[in-house]
Amino acid sequence: MALICPLCQAPESIAYVENEDGKTPYACLICERYPTRATPYAVVTTDPAPCISCGGPIVDTYRYGATGYLTDIHRTACPRCGRDRTVKEKANASDNAERALPYPRL
Repeated sequence: MALICPLCQAPESIAYVENEDGKTPYACLICERYPTRATPYAVVTTDPAPCISCGGPIVDTYRYGATGYLTDIHRTACPRCGRDRTVKEKANASDNAERALPYPRL
């Protein structure tokens, strides 16, 4: 799962790593900027992105601490269906109804 960019509002454009320090985001794939620095105690809320199942709003909230560095990222799930996905995941070859191997030549 990826996050909505608070700078350019592109859905699923910020990949992140979650560890004991919380979520550490990478640069946005669209605008190529990092969302890790803002004014002290800022709270940045993204524009709603549509849910994949019902089109309801999904919002990411970025919270910054006293030094202006990112302290928390929270995703608000869709109020209609409860899902938190904005982009459909790609199916693996094993999940696909098609054959994983090509047909043998005759």
